[in-house]
Amino acid sequence: MRINWKILKSLFVFLIFLELFFWIGSWLTQEKQLLTNLNGARQKNVCRILCIGESTTMLGGNDSYPSQMERILNQKSPSHKFEVINQGMAGVNTTTIAQQLPRWLQMYKPDIVVGMIGILDPTQSELSPKSDPLPAFIKKIKLYQLLTKLDEKAASGIKEYIDREKLQIYPKPVPAKALSTEFDMFKDAMTRQSLQQRQLYYMIKTAEAYQRLDIAEVLYVKFLQANTDPVINHWVIKQYGNLLVETKQYDKFVKDMEYIPYDSWIYDWIKGYCHGEDHLERIRQTIERMVAAGEADPFIYGNVEACYEEGGRPDLALIYEEKMGLQSSYYVSLTRINYMDIKDILLSHGIQPVFVQYPMRDIRPLLSIFDTDPDREKIIFVDNGPSFQEAVRAKSYEFYFVDRMSGDTGHATVQGNHLLALNVAAAILKQYEHTH
Repeated sequence: MRINWKILKSLFVFLIFLELFFWIGSWLTQEKQLLTNLNGARQKNVCRILCIGESTTMLGGNDSYPSQMERILNQKSPSHKFEVINQGMAGVNTTTIAQQLPRWLQMYKPDIVVGMIGILDPTQSELSPKSDPLPAFIKKIKLYQLLTKLDEKAASGIKEYIDREKLQIYPKPVPAKALSTEFDMFKDAMTRQSLQQRQLYYMIKTAEAYQRLDIAEVLYVKFLQANTDPVINHWVIKQYGNLLVETKQYDKFVKDMEYIPYDSWIYDWIKGYCHGEDHLERIRQTIERMVAAGEADPFIYGNVEACYEEGGRPDLALIYEEKMGLQSSYYVSLTRINYMDIKDILLSHGIQPVFVQYPMRDIRPLLSIFDTDPDREKIIFVDNGPSFQEAVRAKSYEFYFVDRMSGDTGHATVQGNHLLALNVAAAILKQYEHTH
């Protein structure tokens, strides 16, 4: 077979242009945010605050915690002018933040830097060296990154859908005529599915009726991968969980429920299995064993903590909060090193560092990073644990958070961002008004 060099050449040129398109698109997005920040940074006679962090900082627009904090600061201290710049970046870790910080300081010239960082740092096991046959430059190619993402999505159809619709997990409120139960909504949604999907669900139930649970497991996974309706998946995931728990496959339950997206543990299992003492005890034992064996990340302790919180056992919840905070990968050695580098950079520029603990979390692990640091007294620390725990007890977790991204905490709602902004603003004003 002869090679058509003309077609190959055209394909090569197309790929080059496609790569350029990805780079330009990425650059334009970053530049848009940069221009927004720089326009504000040109104002004179203001106290400029730069907020760094991940999506928990970035998301929310005018209702993000940096935006709300700016309004709170200017309302509470009208004699001063505050401007807050949101430099949150989704998916970023402390290594990237430390590398980018000098450039941000040069661009924005802040007086104060607020950092709520570290939750996305790699675990200790992820830091272990692994052989990688691909050269580093290939991984930087946008087209390669796109193909990698497509491959990951192809491996899990349900994950692809939920990643796209992360904040639309639950169906909208049902009209009054309506479907009063979750099962009613499921049945209604199934009437709009293809005949093949309806037959597949019927096969699952038939397999369960005949006690062919091995076949039912395979069919459940196939159904969840093929279906994209969140109402249906919401119901079917619980049926799959029922099967695993009732057959006492606790290891598989823990692994699969962590793999299946949109916080299945939290929104469903808290309302079900967490209230079943025998199931909760067996699941807790499995988590303990899997963490000890290195088969699960200690962040999974947050799920047990959430179960005890929902069950009205704050004493037991506290035990697992401490287990997660002190044993998890949140403050691995790399995180500590990056925190110290960020602190050194800020103090060398005469900038006030403000380090914020994530909502719901104990501040002690964060403070421990600076236990022996002579600069500790120069840092403002913000503790979001007690205020958020009290607020959640008074209302509900869902009132203050959209999800449980990291077990015990997640992306905040408007109300959650407001409480976070109040806490950070109070700490800043206490120090700022004392020195000004």
